[in-house]
Amino acid sequence: MIRVFGTVPPFGSTKSGTGHTLGAAGAIEAVYSILSLKEQQMFPQLRFSGPIPETALRPETILRSAPLQHVMSNSFGFGGNCTSLIFSKS
Repeated sequence: MIRVFGTVPPFGSTKSGTGHTLGAAGAIEAVYSILSLKEQQMFPQLRFSGPIPETALRPETILRSAPLQHVMSNSFGFGGNCTSLIFSKS
């Protein structure tokens, strides 16, 4: 995210709330992304305790409203199966 955006926009992860669902993780994340756009809400990272040591990044930790036009969903899978999807509000 740092290489793509430079200044990283607000972000979070829903896996802490759903657990690791293996093959379904990307689909579940996509649903959360679409709901985030529909409801104009940023879902928090649960049980986050401190900044990521290598980057000092901090995800959102509380549910909050935000004017969202685009949402990116990253899925980093086993064996290098990685995908990023961008969802946009029409």
